[in-house]
Amino acid sequence: MSRSFPQDFIWGTATASFQVEGAAAEGGRTPSIWDTLCLREGAVIDKSDGSVACDQYHRYPEDIEIMKQLGVSAYRFSISWSRVIPDINGEVNPEGIAYYEGLIDVLHAAGIKAFVTLYHWDLPQYLEDRGGWANRETAYKFAEYVGVVARVFGKKVDSWITLNEPWCAAYLGYGNGVPAPGVVDYHKALRAVHHLNLAHGLAVTTLREILGGDIDVSVTLNLAANVAETDAPEDVAAKRRADLMSNEVWLGPMLEGKYDPEIFEATKHITNWDYVLPSDLDIIHQPLQNLGINYYSSTHVQGSEQVLSQIGRPNDGIDATGFYNIEFHVDIYPEKDWESKLTKLQLIDKMQEDLSIYPGIDFNFSQPITDNVEEAASGVKGSIAVKVFGKDLYESEKLAVQIDKILNTVQGIEDLGVIRNIGQPELRIELNERQLARYGVAKEDVQSIIEMAIGGKSASLLYEDERKFNIMVRYSEEFRQNEEEIGKILVPAMDGTMVPIKELADITTITGPLLIFRDNHARFCAVKFSVRGRDMGTAVAEAQKKVNASVHLPAGYSLKWTGDFENQQRASKRLAQVLPISIAIIFIILFILFSNARDAGLVLLNVPFAAVGGIAALLITGFNFSISAGIGFIALFGICIQNGVIMISDIKANLKLGSSLQEATKEGVRSRIRPVIMTAAMAAIGLLPAAMSHGIGSESQRPLAIVIIGGLIGATFFALFIFPLIVEVVYERMLYDKNGKLLQRRI
Repeated sequence: MSRSFPQDFIWGTATASFQVEGAAAEGGRTPSIWDTLCLREGAVIDKSDGSVACDQYHRYPEDIEIMKQLGVSAYRFSISWSRVIPDINGEVNPEGIAYYEGLIDVLHAAGIKAFVTLYHWDLPQYLEDRGGWANRETAYKFAEYVGVVARVFGKKVDSWITLNEPWCAAYLGYGNGVPAPGVVDYHKALRAVHHLNLAHGLAVTTLREILGGDIDVSVTLNLAANVAETDAPEDVAAKRRADLMSNEVWLGPMLEGKYDPEIFEATKHITNWDYVLPSDLDIIHQPLQNLGINYYSSTHVQGSEQVLSQIGRPNDGIDATGFYNIEFHVDIYPEKDWESKLTKLQLIDKMQEDLSIYPGIDFNFSQPITDNVEEAASGVKGSIAVKVFGKDLYESEKLAVQIDKILNTVQGIEDLGVIRNIGQPELRIELNERQLARYGVAKEDVQSIIEMAIGGKSASLLYEDERKFNIMVRYSEEFRQNEEEIGKILVPAMDGTMVPIKELADITTITGPLLIFRDNHARFCAVKFSVRGRDMGTAVAEAQKKVNASVHLPAGYSLKWTGDFENQQRASKRLAQVLPISIAIIFIILFILFSNARDAGLVLLNVPFAAVGGIAALLITGFNFSISAGIGFIALFGICIQNGVIMISDIKANLKLGSSLQEATKEGVRSRIRPVIMTAAMAAIGLLPAAMSHGIGSESQRPLAIVIIGGLIGATFFALFIFPLIVEVVYERMLYDKNGKLLQRRI
């Protein structure tokens, strides 16, 4: 099946003024918000700007000739507002007008239609200083600027576009903060949304008042094709919110003269929209000949309360990391409201699966406080880490990669990744002492010239009022752009001759250290990972066994396993000390109570039976043994000991009253059924909410509660049905003589 475009279909090309014009300080132009952003430290990675760009300001005849050769039918270009009206007083710049008149005339001479975009994100800085698009005045200033352009160019323009992608100008410029003007304020972003809508309506009205109602006028929107990730209500609701804020917030006012009330509801925590005046929607709602749509890709949406992202090091600046580190803070709905019925581990697995399509990226799933604790414990961004210590970072990283491959074979290990030290391109100039001596060149002279030629050196100071600036001397880029050109830089010898650096040094480019991590002043390279779906102790034990068997460390290198595992090992060691001490103390107390080891030992039989119930409960619920579960066992033992003490005390009391052993046992059980069951039921019911909890902190409290509840069920059955029989057998052998007579002194 084939399709063809209609005969009158217009093929064109499009640019933005700041993107292509250059001549940022020529022809009367004043700075736009993009000129200001480019001067901001760290705003643009490579520090590029629009001062030259594609130099269309000087070379547009050549550009148009290329378009003509390509068969382009239309050229959509944007007008630089600050080139036409350079300052707040509104005076028109003749040089700016002349440039665009010349551009349009050459286009028409080449048979190419002129499509003019009146605003493509380059707001004059003098308007941004007064609040920018968050200020209502800017919309009316835009209408004045449109009026100037319309009167000058008139019907020379074949098609007018009021705004290009106002979504970017509002949400990215005032919300995201990465593009110009680089503001992060969601209230201002939503004010900018409305004022851009208002600017569109005012511009259309102005164009038609000046040029008549038959002109071709439109707006270009970058509409989003939002797709709900699943049919779950929270995903469908998230998709609806995305449609409202990316599409309906523009289409509603422009095409229907209204904002959807759901928009106000969805953003009421940010703004009350009191800047929308009753007459604004009538101004915005103007008939259009066509609608421009820029489509890039579909967006899959999942339900969450909000997502915040941060690129690079955190705000406190204490972590050494670069722009390659991106953290996303996702506020998710309470787990009880999840229609998908996924558990948290299943949600993490689903995210891991969906994100695995991006190659070369290591993911780590955590929570804010947990993440900080894990990082403090392991020293890297990961809950557990294997640190390779050694003096050579290249060798350490090689060993780390080897360990990474081994850990990938261990079941339960997730979020695996190497925290790499190497990755920074370096130009290395190593001076040759022998060559320096041969040519009679001082090392200090070579170093000074290299510093000046490549990095720049201050030669003087420039004073402007109270400010001062270094005047830097530096070689032009073409003389320092690669190893070969740097090698040609000349250095004076003692006899006055000039010697190229390549004769005095070895010049190479290498990939050197990007970050150097240290622990106790020793360099290390780390492999980070997490454990899910398996208990940490056995998973790390298996990993250690495999690593020790396969990785052979050179002399001077060592491994250290740190993080949550280190904490778990420390806690397990302490628990192994506390548990026997607790049982020993219980035995001493029981011995004092009963004045004999026989009864104390019988009561302690409750402990292993209670442990069986707790272990069974962990198996049934799928929880691994943890420190929380260990604490639960200790608490459980205390409750079970109490049941044993009560049961033995009742049996002995019945014996003293003259009952036979069998009758004494039966009566003891009969009288203690209610207290034992009530004790167990009270504790179990009290802990049931904790055992069923899925909220914050439930990961710690659930194992403890599950162990106690399961242990109480097992211990209750034992205390009522098994323990009395054991007591009866022991007492029959130890309290009666050969003739079957009760020895009172032994009770």
